[in-house]
Order: sequence, then C-alpha cells, then structure tokens
Amino acid sequence: MKLPLLRTHAEDIFNALNRGAVSTNTYLLRFQNFAVDCGWLPKPILLKKRLPKVRHKPKRGISKEEHASIMDA
Repeated sequence: MKLPLLRTHAEDIFNALNRGAVSTNTYLLRFQNFAVDCGWLPKPILLKKRLPKVRHKPKRGISKEEHASIMDA
C-alpha cells in the first residue's frame, strides 16, 4: 500500500509491524527515526514505549548428519 508519510497513522505502522519479520520491523522503525531527525515528521508516529518487542526465532546449529549431507552434495 502506498501512503504519503504525513498521512501515516500509528495503526498503519502497527499493521506493518505485525505482518513483517524482524528485519522489516527494524527498518520501519529506522525510517521513522530518520524522518523525525530530518524534520520530515514533526513527531514520531509510534512512541518508543509503545513499540512492539522484537522477537527472534530460536536458533540452532546443524547436526552431524545435516553437515555430512551438505558436504556430500
């Protein structure tokens, strides 16, 4: 959805944050901070205390069998 920056509401950002992955959310928040710093926005759309927490997926290493199958390929 194309939406002018000045017509963006907090609900629009929340919807994008809920649909996005960690990198999407990080860059959306960076864009907001950049726009405020440049004076393009008079104030942040989302306040820092209202931002959703970033949740990473659990990470794991590969098993010996997975490593062996990769090396065989």
